[in-house]
Amino acid sequence: MKRRDIVKKLTDAGFVAAEGANHSRMIHPDGRWTAIGRHAEIPTGTVLSSDRQGSGCAPEKGYVMPRRLYPAIVHTDDGETFGVSFVDFPVHAGGNSVEAAVADAEIAIAEVVEDLLRSREPIPPATAISDIPPTARDGAELVTLVSVHLPGKSRVISITLDEELIARIDAVASNRSGFLAEAARVRLGG
Repeated sequence: MKRRDIVKKLTDAGFVAAEGANHSRMIHPDGRWTAIGRHAEIPTGTVLSSDRQGSGCAPEKGYVMPRRLYPAIVHTDDGETFGVSFVDFPVHAGGNSVEAAVADAEIAIAEVVEDLLRSREPIPPATAISDIPPTARDGAELVTLVSVHLPGKSRVISITLDEELIARIDAVASNRSGFLAEAARVRLGG
């Protein structure tokens, strides 16, 4: 399938292109994304395989990411300290550079989402950048997207562990799967 046809199909489905060095990253407002290599032709098997993974004609390694992209509004009064606010959450973050402020915002929003998940409250949908009220953008230095990892569908897997390790896990946890999932999240940074 021709690359331009795939890009057109994704664009028609609401995906927006973010150009990288070797790939175009197509991002949908609902958090789905795929990367498209800079090849004139994408093998049909790759397109079909990725389409089964949920993006609606996603080439390369496209799949439905368990995450959501929320718009973050970066402000500064003095050009030396930066604040970040969100339309969808009552969360504020900051730093001494745009990069530091956005990194702090990623941590802050991840903690809020984790609290919502723990208390079984709904996670709000992401507002499209084009739907941000003009008053929220007033004086903005930058509007960017901050990624939040969301839980995916649970799958049953089979793993092999040392029996002593299993006994140690059982001694401190009532649920092995939950314990191992939390340990993996901590190790992977979220």
